Amino acid sequence: MDARQERGVQLAQRGHIVQQPDGWQVLSQTGNGHYLVKLDTTPSCTCPDFELRGKKCKHIYAVECLIVWQTITYGDQTITTKTKTIRVTYKQKWPAYNAAQTEEKERFIVLLDALCKLVDQPMQANGRPPAYPWPIWYLPASTRSMSAFLRGAS
Repeated sequence: MDARQERGVQLAQRGHIVQQPDGWQVLSQTGNGHYLVKLDTTPSCTCPDFELRGKKCKHIYAVECLIVWQTITYGDQTITTKTKTIRVTYKQKWPAYNAAQTEEKERFIVLLDALCKLVDQPMQANGRPPAYPWPIWYLPASTRSMSAFLRGAS
């Protein structure tokens, strides 16, 4: 792998490549411009390196890195298909997420209480009985959980 291919892989890993109707828009490595890459029969790019050399530049390698070529050979017939890698994103149901985070402590305490009731405890003969039937070791990690924790403390 030569230096241009390595820089192309780095550009692809940064992920600033967007498919446009007329080609692929690739952010320059310095971050202050974009170049248009077309992968027709002969790849082309609007960067100075490609215009000067007329050979594949790092921007073309970056786009090719995002596209996986699969070649299947059946006897004397070769089938080449082009598969694009697509980043799958899922919509977040924020009201449900916020409710789950703020009610986490209350639900946890109920579940822990039910679990502790399943464990046989010996009768206490001396001393003061514990204030809680379970240890208080649960501390929230997020702000939403902390609001529920503070709400329970008041």
